[in-house]
Amino acid sequence: MAELLRRGATLLQEPCPSCGGIMLRYGGRDVCLECDKVSSVEELDSKFMQPPPSGGKRWEVVTKVLDDSLGRLAKERDPVKQEKLLELAKLSAELIRELKELEG
Repeated sequence: MAELLRRGATLLQEPCPSCGGIMLRYGGRDVCLECDKVSSVEELDSKFMQPPPSGGKRWEVVTKVLDDSLGRLAKERDPVKQEKLLELAKLSAELIRELKELEG
């Protein structure tokens, strides 16, 4: 998922209405990684091509994802969903660090 965020995908707040999985907006479409059976970034690119964002501080987008996931984590009671949100927060924090280094 981190690679998708690097390429310009946006994490959506609401889970997939069908399976409860993580939803992304990519290439102008809402995508559920589970329901759309996406197994690689290349596969997603071939289905939903979107150029990466240009200019600006891209890490600010990921910071919003981190803030949103931590806010949802504080309210979540399901341990499985808590684990997913913690993993998302960890990946977001790592990506922010990497993007800051690249802009450095």
